[in-house]
Amino acid sequence: MLALEMSDKKNKIVGRRLRHLRKSLGYEYASTFARYLGIQDNRWTNLENGFPLSKEIAFLLIRKVSGLDFNWLFLGRTDGLSRGLAQRLGVEPPTPSRRNGVTTE
Repeated sequence: MLALEMSDKKNKIVGRRLRHLRKSLGYEYASTFARYLGIQDNRWTNLENGFPLSKEIAFLLIRKVSGLDFNWLFLGRTDGLSRGLAQRLGVEPPTPSRRNGVTTE
């Protein structure tokens, strides 16, 4: 029972993250964003309401939303987001890493 409760809580958090993504991209209505993605309105609404995010939809989001990262979708980690998307989302922008004295982004 505890695992199910934790899963439900995680799905609700992912759903809030998806709603935040949609609104940050300038889509006021879930139905408009669903059409942009090419999925049914109710499917997107279900995701925002805490239904589990499938790999299929996650891959679709990664393809459609420039700078998006799986780790942000599923875990809320910002280090894989592009700087521009991080700013749109209002999250801490990723810091460039340094490898062999070269800054990468």
